[in-house]
Order: sequence, then structure tokens, then C-alpha cells
Amino acid sequence: MRFGRSTKAWDRIASLIATAKTNGAEPFACLQATLEAIAADHPASRLDELLPWNFQPSS
Repeated sequence: MRFGRSTKAWDRIASLIATAKTNGAEPFACLQATLEAIAADHPASRLDELLPWNFQPSS
């Protein structure tokens, strides 16, 4: 299938957006904070801190 990888990527992003909304988080802020944490070498052992239901917006 030609669009297999891009479809899977979009499914993952859409799932993160929906999960953020379900947990009362603003999706863009949640995704931005998660991607910034990953880029800043957030430890894989603390991955649960980056999940949408644990998102804490910065003040």
C-alpha cells in the first residue's frame, strides 16, 4: 500500500490529539511540550510523564 506509513503516522497523531482533548488538555500545547521534551533528551524510563493524561501546562 502506497500510503501505509503516512496513514499510520496520522492515526498516531490523531489519537494523541483526541486523548489530549479527552483529558482536558489543549492538544497543540500538549504535543508541543511532548516533542520539546523528547528533543531535550527526556529519559525513556520516565516516558509516562509525557502521556496526555499527565500533561501539566506550563504557567
